[in-house]
Amino acid sequence: MPRIPYAVIAVLIALAMSVAACGGAEPAPVDENGLGLADGTYEGNSDANRQGYVWVEVTVSDGEITDVAMKEFRGDGTEKTSDNYDYDEWFQAVEELPQAVVDEQSADVDAVAGATGTSEKFKQAVRRALGEEDEETGPYADGDHTGYSDPGPRGYVSARVVVQRGTITHVELREFQGDGTEKTPETYDYEEWAEAAEDLPWAVLEEQSANVDVVAGATSTSNKFMQAVRRALGEEAAFDMGPYEDGTYVGRSDETERGDWVEAEVNILLGTIVAVSMEEYRADGEPKSPETYDYEPWVEAAEALPQAVVDAQSADVDAVAGATSTSNLFIQAVERALEDAS
Repeated sequence: MPRIPYAVIAVLIALAMSVAACGGAEPAPVDENGLGLADGTYEGNSDANRQGYVWVEVTVSDGEITDVAMKEFRGDGTEKTSDNYDYDEWFQAVEELPQAVVDEQSADVDAVAGATGTSEKFKQAVRRALGEEDEETGPYADGDHTGYSDPGPRGYVSARVVVQRGTITHVELREFQGDGTEKTPETYDYEEWAEAAEDLPWAVLEEQSANVDVVAGATSTSNKFMQAVRRALGEEAAFDMGPYEDGTYVGRSDETERGDWVEAEVNILLGTIVAVSMEEYRADGEPKSPETYDYEPWVEAAEALPQAVVDAQSADVDAVAGATSTSNLFIQAVERALEDAS
């Protein structure tokens, strides 16, 4: 058998390698317009702020942008639609911007006058869908979150925090008084509180954090609000709601042989006993008081028993030595009030 020259062998090997390379995985299509994207649909989102954000879906076919869909969401998470957003320039932007991208085959299109915010968010979202800009998100979990401060005799604060694209985009503050009524400018005429109710949500939006400055003259409201925001964001354990129905409940004990009886008022917020008061009456209907009933164990009981119920979150408290009758009447009255709250 004749020998094959080394030069011929080398050529054959080179040809074999070339054929093997051509027979491998098919390379990704390269479009003529330089998009660098395979055919398909691509999503992108703009940065979010207190006005919301824009979402787009870009369709690429045969290497060209053939369709663009867009949605815009407000800061509170609701989608803008023709049913809830009556603004001509926005309608113009929603109609013209997607077609402009198809016409220009690029996100670099003119903003719509009067809808600059929407236009810039739209263009950013398209750039991100096309892979021309990296998408960044904030540190928080998306969603509509609610947090509550610890309730107390002076009430509590609830905070609603909307997070989109990891960014705080909407904050609402509501404060409730100890009797459960909501504070409003009409029901609570206190200038510093009104300032806090207006400024604190904006401060959280600006700082993107619950750690904001307290409002002078409204320290309690400020601290409750910040605690509620931390809980809404998951930075602090959520408040554990108690087992009772919110409201103010009154219970009355049985009468003793002498005709004495006790009335207890129990105030409940977020399912939690936040305040208790007691009144003991003689047979003639007159209430006992330190001024009319100078008996030290009774005075101690009248002061200690209500707080004991708040601490225990129950009527299961110890009687006060020397005031057993009063203690038992009070406990019975609280039990009856809590039965109504259960």
